[in-house]
Order: sequence, then C-alpha cells, then structure tokens
Amino acid sequence: MRGHFDDLVKQNIDAFEAAASIIRELDELMESGFGGAEGEKILAMAHTVAIAEHQSDLIQVKLLKKICEHEANMSVGEFHLWMRFTRNISRESQSGSDPFGDWLTFLVNRI
Repeated sequence: MRGHFDDLVKQNIDAFEAAASIIRELDELMESGFGGAEGEKILAMAHTVAIAEHQSDLIQVKLLKKICEHEANMSVGEFHLWMRFTRNISRESQSGSDPFGDWLTFLVNRI
C-alpha cells in the first residue's frame, strides 16, 4: 500500500509542477496576444497537465482498492486516515489546475 501512496504523491506533485510551469508562461502568452506559437505551447502544456491529473486519478483508484482490501486489518481510525490522506492529496493538487486549464484553453481558443 505504501508504494501506491508514494506513487500518488509523486504523480500529484508532477501534475502540480506542470500546472505551475503554465503559470510561469503567462507573461509570454499575454505578449503573444493569446495565440500563435505561444498559444499552441500553452495548449500542449495544458494537455500535459490533464494527462498527469488523469494518471493521478488512476493511481488513486488503485490505492483506494488496496486500502479496501486491507480494511479488515485496520482499525477504524487507520482506515479513515488512509481514505482522508488519499482524498486530500488528490484534491489539493487538482483544485486549482482544472479551472485554470479550462480558462487558459478558453482564452487561447477564443482570442
């Protein structure tokens, strides 16, 4: 179970860092008028973030299955903590990036 948890943390960090790289590109995106090569670059980066988040979701499902398989060997408190850790890690890394990616895609496609 620990391996799945470590994988989930790593994948969520990767997704967060990919979203942060888009933020670092915003000045250049504005200078390009939200289009051209920079716009295409941002769209590709947003796609990379979406893939990373999807992979994170898949790892989360595997971890949740493992937690449920071992439920009988855990106290109620341990089970609750594992479920809460898993949910919070995924929620924190994805809470800002989904709307942000949608907003960027809207800007690049509309302007």
